[in-house]
Amino acid sequence: MLLASDSLCTKPSFSVRVLSHKLASLAKLDEADFELIRLTSPSRLREIPGGVPLPDQKRSRQSFVVSGWVGRLNLFADGRRQVISTMVAGELVGAHPNPLIAKTTVALVSSQLCDLTPLLEALDRNTSGHTQLRKALTLAGHIEEAQLAEQVVRLGRRTAVERLGHWLLDLQHRLGMAGVSEGDRFPMPLTQELLSDVLGMSIVHVNRIIQQLRRERLADVKGGFVTIMEPERLKMITEFVPLPDMDASLEDAPKRIPWVAT
Repeated sequence: MLLASDSLCTKPSFSVRVLSHKLASLAKLDEADFELIRLTSPSRLREIPGGVPLPDQKRSRQSFVVSGWVGRLNLFADGRRQVISTMVAGELVGAHPNPLIAKTTVALVSSQLCDLTPLLEALDRNTSGHTQLRKALTLAGHIEEAQLAEQVVRLGRRTAVERLGHWLLDLQHRLGMAGVSEGDRFPMPLTQELLSDVLGMSIVHVNRIIQQLRRERLADVKGGFVTIMEPERLKMITEFVPLPDMDASLEDAPKRIPWVAT
């Protein structure tokens, strides 16, 4: 039986970079904020194999996803699953108590999580500073709720093409906020079986829509990566608009975190 385990972070700068990019996309952080993130970054990451529930998921422990994908699931007695929400690189898990905490939280693929406790405790000790960092963490804590609202609309009213296309654009935007996408190309390691659980469609239907998007030169899903081929046309078809007030736009984010080696 696979279990979560703690492992030494061989590249601690990577976890710092992911969190810094994400938070810097939500508020205008300064050098002192970046330094605090660096100083409080744990030396160990929690490794969660794919398919394994997160430990301590019903406690107040807060973490962020460094790599991989985490999802909240509704499990049916006959084995069916519905992925209610997903958390990707840079997004928080267990940010604050809400009804979703009652759902099973699972690593959808092999994932690494980093404990936010040292950073939060440091902010508690210094109550007068780091206003923008606090703002960013507050916004980050509400992203999952905003994503849930999008998922309700996606599953309830969008056509199959709109459903997949909108979800892919949303992923591109979210991963870009963490600095782990490459323009119109980004990692998407979920199998078609997991995609069917996210999108509420059969595996056969998911495969058919992936082929349709490729045939119409809108998006290509292949080899664990997605390429958005005609982003503006896909945005028009799916009526995609990035979540309001959830980012300060990537133009405002620093192009390079000063103390992280490239």
